[in-house]
Amino acid sequence: MKNIHLTIIIGLILLVLGVGVGFLLGISEKSEVNIKPTLIPELTAQERKIKMLLKHKTLDSLYANISGEVVEVGENKIIIMREQDKTELEIGLIVHIIRLSPTETGEAPAQETIQLEQIKAGEHVTIYAVITEQGKMKAEAIIASPAN
Repeated sequence: MKNIHLTIIIGLILLVLGVGVGFLLGISEKSEVNIKPTLIPELTAQERKIKMLLKHKTLDSLYANISGEVVEVGENKIIIMREQDKTELEIGLIVHIIRLSPTETGEAPAQETIQLEQIKAGEHVTIYAVITEQGKMKAEAIIASPAN
């Protein structure tokens, strides 16, 4: 009688272990099926070059030359657009702004120092900006010229 009880208990234990192992194997198979590969966007050639530049410990700052048509001028910002792409730039505390005016004789354009508020929507600008640690661009020099 004891042998029958012992056989039944051992059978139940093996049954429970078998179900447990089968359940765990079922979960691991399902989790492998549900894993979706993450697509990592490929960097453009320009992005790869910038990434390489940023590795240099001697690099103190990055500068950008931006040009386009003025959309809006605010107290501490300017928004320009080129080919439907708008760019907003902060205006630095010390910014040099000049306007180039064409001459009638075909000589080099006349230059005059102006204030930010004298730049009007529709004018063409070339802006020399520093790229801040926050990834924003801060204008340090602006050259304005009449729209073409």
